[in-house]
Amino acid sequence: MATKEQVLPLLKLGLSPQQIAKKLKCKDAYVRAVRAREFGNGLEVQRRHERKRRYGENREAHLKYHREYFRERYATDPEFRARILADSSERHRKRYWTDSEYRERTKRYYRDRYRKEKEMALR
Repeated sequence: MATKEQVLPLLKLGLSPQQIAKKLKCKDAYVRAVRAREFGNGLEVQRRHERKRRYGENREAHLKYHREYFRERYATDPEFRARILADSSERHRKRYWTDSEYRERTKRYYRDRYRKEKEMALR
């Protein structure tokens, strides 16, 4: 198996990945991957570029815009609201029955809420 140190000098000479692979007895995909990582086209570089393209320089501004968009759509689009509520209800049901601490906290919350409402009604 060829190493990165063997591949890089041959890439700098201008040989094609197929020629290098044949010479070093490895796959040309490996040579292409080494080239991509070394010369700035690897997955991490692509992720960074995509993040920068999507959010621009200010990620907080993007997140603020997204929250406002979500709130506005939730307030104006009944189908969207129904879908969000159904998803959250399903998540709540799953967590309620699998997480005992969450279940106790939920019961406590509703007991306290009921007690407060009852007290307010008696006043």
